[in-house]
Amino acid sequence: GKYINTLSEERKDDSWFFDALRKKKPVSLNIDFNEQIGDTFLWANIFMGDTAEPDGIAGIGVKLNTVADELVAEDENGGQTWLVNEAGIITVAKNRDHIDKKASDVIDEDLLKTISSAKDKLLVREGGSFFSPVYQAYAPIRGTDWGIIYVVSAGKINAILGQIKLAVCGATAGVFILTLLIISLFAKAFVAPIKALTDGFVMLSKGDLTCRLHVTT
Repeated sequence: GKYINTLSEERKDDSWFFDALRKKKPVSLNIDFNEQIGDTFLWANIFMGDTAEPDGIAGIGVKLNTVADELVAEDENGGQTWLVNEAGIITVAKNRDHIDKKASDVIDEDLLKTISSAKDKLLVREGGSFFSPVYQAYAPIRGTDWGIIYVVSAGKINAILGQIKLAVCGATAGVFILTLLIISLFAKAFVAPIKALTDGFVMLSKGDLTCRLHVTT
């Protein structure tokens, strides 16, 4: 119940509010330092009521350090991740030199063109050069113009796929051999009694009445 301040377009710290009003989207994101809490947060600003004439805006914040740690955590494939805002500026990256730079200065321009043509869709494509091919992925953050870009060496991914193929081929070969063994055992079990009967009938046809047929199945 304590009055804090009035939002003003002249204050840089309040720009998120007026940016959200101008965008007229149900959800908008921004990164901002909160004076009351004393930390930098990634904010999701959510319209309350009609986007044309909202009753208010609710802000939900997550500590930027938490978001950054999860996004740029070292993965087993050595890939790189970037969080890019609606203006095409990198806001979170493993390489700190990339932060606040234009995505076009750091990330493959063809990828960015493809993203802009299908901005709201999950995207996976091949890129890089002949000598250093990569896989590139883009995941839009639903309801916003922000997105996550991930790039990883194609060689490392293909090596993993190669291991999976080898394992599948080995398993398939094992199942095939096991099937042949089972068929062989069943064949012997079925054929042996028939052969014994046939041999006995041959001996009987020759007049040999001393033969014995030892058939149990």
